Amino acid sequence: MQKILSLFTASLLLLSSQVFTASAEENEVREDSLSAIADSLGAKTDLLNVPNYYHDEERPVPIASYAEWLDKGTNAECGLNPQQAFDSAVNKGNCLGITLVEVLCHNGVFAPSDVQQGAETLSDVVYNDDINKLLTDYQALQVHTEYEFFDHYLITALTYDEQVDRTLDIAEKCMAEKRYFALFFQTYKMFHAVTGIGIVDGSWQFGDSTYDRCILTHDSNGTDSDGNTGFNEKGCIYVDSTTRHIYIPAYDIDSDDEMLIGAIDDDTLLNYKGALSPSQSIDTDVSDIKKVTLNSTSRISYDISFFKDGNSLPLGDYLTGLNSRIYYTKADKIVARTSRTKSSDSKLSNYLSVQDTKAKRFIETYEQPSEVTVHDNICSIRSTNGEKLRWHIEYCLNDELDNTEQCLFAIYGRASDIEIVQEKNGFLLRGSINDEYGGCTTLGLKTDENGSRVGGFGNQYVYYFNSVQNVFIEFENDRELGLYIDPDGDGEFTDKVRSGDINCDGRIDAIDASKILSKYSWLSTHYDLFLDMSQTTDSLECTFMNYDYNSDGKIDASDATAVLVEYSRLSTALSA
Repeated sequence: MQKILSLFTASLLLLSSQVFTASAEENEVREDSLSAIADSLGAKTDLLNVPNYYHDEERPVPIASYAEWLDKGTNAECGLNPQQAFDSAVNKGNCLGITLVEVLCHNGVFAPSDVQQGAETLSDVVYNDDINKLLTDYQALQVHTEYEFFDHYLITALTYDEQVDRTLDIAEKCMAEKRYFALFFQTYKMFHAVTGIGIVDGSWQFGDSTYDRCILTHDSNGTDSDGNTGFNEKGCIYVDSTTRHIYIPAYDIDSDDEMLIGAIDDDTLLNYKGALSPSQSIDTDVSDIKKVTLNSTSRISYDISFFKDGNSLPLGDYLTGLNSRIYYTKADKIVARTSRTKSSDSKLSNYLSVQDTKAKRFIETYEQPSEVTVHDNICSIRSTNGEKLRWHIEYCLNDELDNTEQCLFAIYGRASDIEIVQEKNGFLLRGSINDEYGGCTTLGLKTDENGSRVGGFGNQYVYYFNSVQNVFIEFENDRELGLYIDPDGDGEFTDKVRSGDINCDGRIDAIDASKILSKYSWLSTHYDLFLDMSQTTDSLECTFMNYDYNSDGKIDASDATAVLVEYSRLSTALSA
């Protein structure tokens, strides 16, 4: 089965709030017995009597939920567009939030009284603003890397038959242990999460198809004409264990609808960063899963390859559509190539995003066809036609770094071949960025008086530099970067680039003066957003590093003149 869905469908995440409109044939023979089995599994007591709903004016998104999500989130998860990421998860429904609360409460991770004071069973809970916040908190867990990556990797790494077999295995295991589990399914029509409460054998007929297994569920969408939530035979998932064909009467969907299905029974994963008794660690290993995103247009032809330990891996597309392609993979090396599809295009962009539990990397190239490779901590960018291309790479780093609180680093320049190596105390640039466009921007976090995160990135610093050889950008302290070179080629970047040494070759001469004038001319003819912002807000500072030789806070002809004077002095001293 092809695992490719439209971006519209997949962007709903686990958010569907469609009301059941079942058109399937009723099964009167098994209805009573299924209900009796469901009741014995807690269908009436371990049910949260809150229907799935959209957030709107009557049920607004709690501001506290967003603030707490920001505080728990990593830089990669919520650094650049935190409001957009959060809203995409919670605005369109709460089916996952309801499912997680039911699963975790039934499994004893927390008690009904923890959900609402005085509640003896989960079905005693009455909807109010506090419950709205709790469900919103759990709905937002899908944006955290650990849940998102495992959830989506399941349905990209496994074939459809493997997905069904794994789901049945988890249902049987949880049935034997009297535990609930999270169950999600997706077709081109919808994406939805329900609570799996058990599984039984039998025989059920729908149309011309017969099914011998039934996964019992609680569904927050409503399973009868009155919109009541919880167990109903229409909301069950019926499976032919031989053909692995699935049918869900409530939605009249089956395997022919390009179905994907998965189940999660790891309570530590389901409650990682949760609101009640949160897991401090998870039993499921997601550390080597990566989310890879390509953005393209009809002008561009993409070729992407994945490798693990030198061996080629299948792509495992998760979704395509609206010029985006997303993959979840365990590859340790990703290679993306672009080429033009229309010869008249003057601009060509290669956009690749790679996110794991440690960082998110955005790599973008312009103007020329290119090849971008991400391999462990190394990002390589190469023009495939030998011409210089403009490149831009951003790192959202989760780990604490030496000597800096900055969390996002953008490095940019123009070159035909460049390699950036991420290290604990900075970035090594292998190659030349001998161009007026070269520089680095760093951003820190916005926090309140208590140190809690209150928004996206702030405290921006912009550094301009240029080089004709390998350089190391070192974090010297929270507000400063140092630029170092390796003059003897021993791999140790020990010599700090002096102000005035524009091309970072270890000398101050007429070439540097020429480079300053070139940069001065470039700034006068190009609108520089960062420079303009640095003059209007105290949240951004612009540092010219080795360009501003006379340290007056700007780049102009006086810097070039001062460099020539110094060059003359040094030349005279050497000849004396």
